[in-house]
Amino acid sequence: MNSSNKYLPFILLITFISISSASDAALKTEWTQKYIGCPNGMLFENFNRKNENLNDLILVTSDNNTLSTLSMNYGTINWRHLFEDSSNELRIASTNKAVFTIFPDGIVRGFKKLTGEMFYEELLASNTVENYNIFIVDNYNVAAIFDNIVYLINTKEKSHNKYNIPKDVKTSVVSIGVLDSESSYHIVFSSADTISLINIKKDDLETQTITKLDKMVVNHRTCAVSGKYLLCQTKDNTQLVYYDGKDVKTLGVDGKLVNKISGVTNNGIFLISGEGFSKIYDLNINDSPVIEKSSPNCYVMSTTDKGYLACLEENNKFVLYNANKLTKPVFSKTLEVDMKNNYSGIKDIFFTVREIDGDISVFVAMVANDCQIDFYETAGEESFTHEWTRYEDLSYISQSDFIDLPLSEMDMLFEKEFSNPDGSIISNFTLRITSQIEQSQTLVRKYLRYVSKFLGKINFKTLSTAGFMSGLKNKKQELFDDDQPLERDYFKFKKYIIATTLKGSIYAINNENGNVVWKISIGSNFVPLTDILNNLIFPFFIQRTTDSSMFRNQGVVTYGVIGGKTGILAFNMITGEILEQKIISKKLIRVEQIPKQNSERMKNLILFFGEQPNDIEYYPPLKESDIPLYDKPFYLLWISRETGQLRGTRFDFKKKYLQTVWVFNRNMGDEYIGNIVGKQVNEKTQSLGYVIGHNNVLYKYLNPHMIAIAFASKKTQHVTEVIILDTITGKTLYSSKLKGAQMPFKMVLCDNWLAMSFYNSKTRRQQMSVVELFDGHEFKDVSSINLWSKSYPSNFSVQSYLFPQGVTAFSVTKTDIGLTTRSLLVGMPFGSIAQISKRQLDGRRVFDVTQEQREEGLVQYIPELIFTPDQYVTGNNTVLQIRQISSHSAGLESVSHIFAFGKDLYCTYIYPSGKFDMLHDDFNYHLIIAILVSLVLGSILTRYKANYHSLKQSWM
Repeated sequence: MNSSNKYLPFILLITFISISSASDAALKTEWTQKYIGCPNGMLFENFNRKNENLNDLILVTSDNNTLSTLSMNYGTINWRHLFEDSSNELRIASTNKAVFTIFPDGIVRGFKKLTGEMFYEELLASNTVENYNIFIVDNYNVAAIFDNIVYLINTKEKSHNKYNIPKDVKTSVVSIGVLDSESSYHIVFSSADTISLINIKKDDLETQTITKLDKMVVNHRTCAVSGKYLLCQTKDNTQLVYYDGKDVKTLGVDGKLVNKISGVTNNGIFLISGEGFSKIYDLNINDSPVIEKSSPNCYVMSTTDKGYLACLEENNKFVLYNANKLTKPVFSKTLEVDMKNNYSGIKDIFFTVREIDGDISVFVAMVANDCQIDFYETAGEESFTHEWTRYEDLSYISQSDFIDLPLSEMDMLFEKEFSNPDGSIISNFTLRITSQIEQSQTLVRKYLRYVSKFLGKINFKTLSTAGFMSGLKNKKQELFDDDQPLERDYFKFKKYIIATTLKGSIYAINNENGNVVWKISIGSNFVPLTDILNNLIFPFFIQRTTDSSMFRNQGVVTYGVIGGKTGILAFNMITGEILEQKIISKKLIRVEQIPKQNSERMKNLILFFGEQPNDIEYYPPLKESDIPLYDKPFYLLWISRETGQLRGTRFDFKKKYLQTVWVFNRNMGDEYIGNIVGKQVNEKTQSLGYVIGHNNVLYKYLNPHMIAIAFASKKTQHVTEVIILDTITGKTLYSSKLKGAQMPFKMVLCDNWLAMSFYNSKTRRQQMSVVELFDGHEFKDVSSINLWSKSYPSNFSVQSYLFPQGVTAFSVTKTDIGLTTRSLLVGMPFGSIAQISKRQLDGRRVFDVTQEQREEGLVQYIPELIFTPDQYVTGNNTVLQIRQISSHSAGLESVSHIFAFGKDLYCTYIYPSGKFDMLHDDFNYHLIIAILVSLVLGSILTRYKANYHSLKQSWM
């Protein structure tokens, strides 16, 4: 018994080490985050004791035509609807249980608030209009307005009546609202800047009259309705005029100072805000303000019933007023706002008040300039409590990249061991010995800590053998998730995703669970930059990675500042600490990163404010001692999108001088540059060629300086030509005229091939084409390879395929050393991502495959690209409006991390060529453990028997 207890810790240690080496496939990273976009409006539900589920909802409209509801308790999305991509604003009208939407295409839809189910849809106008709106007129009737035509819809009977206001062809008619009346519906219009009313009798819907208010010549964008009252600024913005149902009167306010007019209640109380003031008027009493505030930041309760008013004063003090008792505030409490890392400022506030048995509860949704939503709650005398946050600007990501976590303690000690190359033999020997002792101590402490936690999670008195064995794998997950230091794992699976958004924010996201680690906001002066295709961008560069413990990691972003200036912000990519922020009083036209590190392991930026030496700067400033490090020429391509001129230049680091090497002029005429792509920086190549029949090699044309440019017609929006260009020499390596290829035109340039995706208007199908460049026309069998022996590729392979779905994003996988066969990542409109192996999209596929080609593994050509359900990377997850898919390598060659962003976010890792360097999921770890334990016990028993027989024979 004592002997078995003696070896028990050793057996448990073997068991633990065996489990700790289990496959990470059981803990596969996969998550998705869903967003609604930047809120335009938020509407709380009127408190209703009969329907508690509706009380929890916030109805939200977003600037990218999204209608959704959020949970007040958790901030989660209950349901959402994404409407057609349009530059026109989505407009809604809300009743107690339903919400109605309208678009200029003439369609009115109705949705149930609780479930999002559409119960009404009707096409009312056949033509697209410029002015449209929708209003609730009573419990069963909705007014949908298209230009000068009113459709009064009975939602109960699903019928409608049509009315119109006469107008001149050149006159614009804009709807404003509905005035309250007991006997009639009064729908307010602005026609030629003059107010007119369509009057419809409630008991006789067939009859309409028109009232024209000649005295109200107004700016219709400033008008607000409250009950039977209409208040507007005059057309010249000098005065405020209002209509009380009988006559038009003037309000004693200087209209030039007014920025906003809002109805506080539904019975004639208005809020007027301007620069440095807010005034509340009750037009039922007189024309004098009831209350005046020195703050312009006052807000009306965000419900259909309204009734309360709130003003945000200094130090974010939230002061609440009852509209019926405006002389005294209900309470004054502070909203705690986290000002860390440049809070972007408050854009809008939406709130609701609920009274239950005399107790008042207030719920506040605060929207920042960068679209972050913070939700607060207070009840009685309690202070505001922050309940949840939604980072809605993550649906506007501009750029993303993966970064590794910092080195582990063992890695840092190993680096320290070789950190003194100029030291003496004695000092280096001492350094190595002390470092190895520290490494040994760290390793022992690490495994003792693991063993301690492992044993602490097991109750040997109550746990059966079967339960112990079945729970080992779950114990492993708990063991490695608790109290883990912020350091990289052995295979580099744990990473941070650094993302920049077009709203001026920088995020670090944990790739394991999607949690936001930290956030930096640039501020309200942020302006995104533009690229060569006039797309808005917020560029991010990794200047110093986390691969060294001797220097601090650093990332940097560049952006525009209001007033034609340029901003630079450097930060720690792990902690989010701002290292430096500076403003340059020049407009940035281009930024490039030097591909080589300086003496401090940093890759400097080159900032081009012009092309003259005085207009070129380095960030950080380049030391004179570092300039000799950049002895190799650095080439830059300059493109004029308007003229089509391509200009290759060589940059001199010492003189900050751009020398023109070649110029390529193209007669653009009706054309423009539709798309341009280059190869990834420091791209790792899978192989130098294809091994074909008889052990011959077909060598690839591997030119790292290739770019692909697609030219398109402005008139037809069809791509006319695609070229592959050598940016060093300016020579065209490949050119192809296209017919029927519609924009948008997606391209991926990698290794020696160019993949293209587009809609072919002739075949009326989505098409993918691939061009492969080779370095020899004939098959070669040589022992040495000289890829620069020819200026041009000698052979091309071109093939086209039909793809069964549309394509919204097009990318390629990336692995550690480029050995794995690449896969194309295809984002589709219905929210899935497919993984298409490069072997399927091969330019060398033919109908008649020879025996040699079959031995090589070449797949027979068929016109369609067919993929099976297991090629859907996202599985059952839906990722809406995917714009881009980025990929990054891991420590295992078989693994490729992917991060897809658009309306939603999605992150996982995939195996483009299978798990060739990993154990399979069904590997029997329990059997291995049992064998190891049996061998240990067997060796113990054998030793005991041997000693016994040896002792017995010695007595004979």
